[in-house]
Amino acid sequence: HNRANRGPAGPTMPNEGNMRFSDNGYYIERYIKCDNCGVLLYEDGLKGEVAGEAKLFCSDWCQQWASARAAGVDEPRIPLPREGIHKAG
Repeated sequence: HNRANRGPAGPTMPNEGNMRFSDNGYYIERYIKCDNCGVLLYEDGLKGEVAGEAKLFCSDWCQQWASARAAGVDEPRIPLPREGIHKAG
């Protein structure tokens, strides 16, 4: 990744905004993960709400799955999109 894709430097709330790289670009200061599957989000992700709580997801599929689980569905059957469930960025 080049510096332009790394998001703004500076303090932010946990799990908001882009993953934060150090000023020198050698390490990551803050990891942002999908609230459903845990995949690392290098971009903004998809903001959503599940059971009244703000969440951040890697894909529509993860948001739908988490919403179904919160609604009491033990094993949600959400069709997988052709391109896979995780957004590539």
